[in-house]
Amino acid sequence: MNKTTSPATLRLFVALDIDDQTRQRLRETITKLKTRDVEGSFKWVDSRNIHLTLKFLGDTPQSMKGNIQSAVSRALMKAAITGALSPTIDSLGAFPNLGRPRIVWAGLGGVDCETIVELAGTIDAELSSLGYPRESRAFTPHVTLARARDGADTRAIAHALQSTQWKPHTTRIDTLALYSSELRPAGPVYTALTRWSFDKKDTDQ
Repeated sequence: MNKTTSPATLRLFVALDIDDQTRQRLRETITKLKTRDVEGSFKWVDSRNIHLTLKFLGDTPQSMKGNIQSAVSRALMKAAITGALSPTIDSLGAFPNLGRPRIVWAGLGGVDCETIVELAGTIDAELSSLGYPRESRAFTPHVTLARARDGADTRAIAHALQSTQWKPHTTRIDTLALYSSELRPAGPVYTALTRWSFDKKDTDQ
């Protein structure tokens, strides 16, 4: 039986889509790191699901969908983004740190990174008006690559991350999306409910 939310709820998050070239680069990195994870200590992200999460909403009544779309639209108008963003994926890292990795990530920096941070903050503020708690920690732009399993020995991946050389890569981001997530045994399935284009002043709902 699939683990899903009830028919009356959706498991939602707001994220930025990344370009295919970057997705391929991260896929290759995941493949290399997985060869060091011989104990299967981590759940690795399917490259098709790679994205940059700005706000996780969790289980949400379907009746809230329209209000959420309106809040994100307002945030995007306030951000006044007029074209595609070109941040750099400049590092590999982990939370809470490289020595004790629980979440493996690729971090963003460079041009337009501050715009992404500001957009995340504006979305957070707009959604707080709907009752969603404000984030207590500063937003760190990153793309999640893997999460450690409960009780797992993460030392092999800690060593792998510290020895891996990452060549900075400029990515193109031109789409913001509201996603639903359906949790299945084989991994989560993400469905874009709404997309907002930075290149065009249109919305795909």
